[in-house]
Amino acid sequence: MTEGTAEAEGAVSRLEEFARIVQQLPNDLGQPFIMAFVQRVPRRDIAIALGITDAELSARLVRALMHCRQSLSHHPDMAPIL
Repeated sequence: MTEGTAEAEGAVSRLEEFARIVQQLPNDLGQPFIMAFVQRVPRRDIAIALGITDAELSARLVRALMHCRQSLSHHPDMAPIL
C-alpha cells in the first residue's frame, strides 16, 4: 500500500465515522445540521421549512455541534474537524 493510498483510506474512515456520528443525532438536531452544513441551505430557509424561529435554529445547530464535538473527542485523530 502506498502512502497516498493509506492517507485516502484514513480519510474515508474518518468521513464514515463522522457520518455515523451525525446519523446518531436526534432528528430535531440532525435534520437542521444536515440542511445547514451538508446541503448548504440558507438558515432562514431551514427555519421556515422546520417551522421554528431563527433563534431556535441557532440553538439546535449549537447543540448538534456540541454533540458532534463531544463524540469526536473520543477520536483524537478527528478532533481538528470541529
